[in-house]
Amino acid sequence: MELYHIHTLGNKDRMYKPNKEIIINKGLYNNRLFERVMDTKTAVPVSEFPISSNMLNQILSYGGFTQYTNEVSLVNLLDVLVTSDGTNEEKIKALKEARKIILNMQFLKRELSVEDYRKDNFPDKPSRLHAMYACNEEGINYWTNIIGMIDADIYRIDACDEVFHTNEQLLPFEESTYRESYALASRYFNPRKKDFNLYQDEYLIQGRVRILEKVEEIRR
Repeated sequence: MELYHIHTLGNKDRMYKPNKEIIINKGLYNNRLFERVMDTKTAVPVSEFPISSNMLNQILSYGGFTQYTNEVSLVNLLDVLVTSDGTNEEKIKALKEARKIILNMQFLKRELSVEDYRKDNFPDKPSRLHAMYACNEEGINYWTNIIGMIDADIYRIDACDEVFHTNEQLLPFEESTYRESYALASRYFNPRKKDFNLYQDEYLIQGRVRILEKVEEIRR
């Protein structure tokens, strides 16, 4: 089955060569989604959060550093925000960092609930965390915009073995509870194709994949 794969540079670059066949092994191939799930944190490194000594002392007094690293935890960061006499600039920065952490936690909850639903109900279907993602030609522009300001190459590929066709629209909302997200994952793994916006189709691939050609380079 011929599809298109958007490969973001810096992750398994050597695998992507025209006329090369690669194997996407179940449970062994870790994609970028897997790496994001595994790297989700609930703290902010001090090096990425420049603050005055006054606010730093308040964070220390609240126990806002994790035990083994110089990181400000989300909970203590929010505690400090409501009591601190730090500058408005510092508080805005802290709110922005807290927002990023919360969004990452919502994403993590959704992906874990969807993966748990798959394991419990469709263990033979590809995992979102261990599959190669592909799209149809109509979706190239949409998915390149989704990846944002990241360098990437677009390849035309031939998926020789297992391909699971579904659609991004069918994923649970990230704001849902774990229970709600788990239940709603049934739509993703039982897609009704008539409900799809074609450009949001996504294909989860496992098994043999032949790289046919590089069709575009995206450099931000």
